[in-house]
Amino acid sequence: MIKTQALVSVVIPCYNAERFIKQTINSVLKQTYQNFEILVINDGSTDNSLNFIQSYTDSRIAVIDKANSGVSDTRNIGYQKSKGQYILFLDSDDVISENYFSSAIDFLENNRDYSFCTFHIRHIDENDKIIENIPNKRGTYQNIQEEIVTFNTDVSTCPSAYLYRKEFLDKNNIFFSKKMSSPADKYYLLCVGQLGKGNLIDIKIAYLFYRINKSSMSNRITDKLLLEQEFFYTETIKNKLLPKYLEKKFSKKMSYQLISTFVRLKEYKKVIKYSLIYLNNI
Repeated sequence: MIKTQALVSVVIPCYNAERFIKQTINSVLKQTYQNFEILVINDGSTDNSLNFIQSYTDSRIAVIDKANSGVSDTRNIGYQKSKGQYILFLDSDDVISENYFSSAIDFLENNRDYSFCTFHIRHIDENDKIIENIPNKRGTYQNIQEEIVTFNTDVSTCPSAYLYRKEFLDKNNIFFSKKMSSPADKYYLLCVGQLGKGNLIDIKIAYLFYRINKSSMSNRITDKLLLEQEFFYTETIKNKLLPKYLEKKFSKKMSYQLISTFVRLKEYKKVIKYSLIYLNNI
């Protein structure tokens, strides 16, 4: 049983999410655990997202409107404004089941040595229907470094699938890297995995509905996103986020990917650079 009514801060970065933002907010409002604040940070949307957000009259919802600066910076702004003991970075097209907060807080309040809880994930389409042919995934909570750098296909690094103890994040100064968008999720979890431990909530109790949205960032492969993979690789190595045995595995996988990236971009000096790194890690 939950002993206290700790405040949960829900940070929702929003960029052109008019189609789904209300469903996302409503899934928070329908939680069985009702002590929360919702911080929706409008990241320079050019559609009607801001009007939809501002139509809510619930005093627990705060709206921050700002110029576009990217999803990582937007999450960090929400984090810095948050007041809760727990924090969820919820994407603006995802939906959480009604026991999401109660299940995680019940565990974390009774297990103070744990830093976060994560959840199982079901996939939904743009019409809210469960996509049966995509296997359920889960967040990573044990062997975090290894599961991420070996690209474990059972694992999702989507921020929506993790509820953190804010004291842990504050103490260890963990933020999303503003120089990354897509790989920022993985990098964030590598930082978490070095210092904290988590618990997986049973899928029979609570889960995340992760939306497969054709227009989402994760489904658009651009040169910018490809280059961010290089930054993710170099920052991970530079900041020594992995033990040596995993660093070698990671270097092999990432250098192989980066060879293809720089062939595509016709940057042949980097093709040679990452070919040598790959050969050195075979």
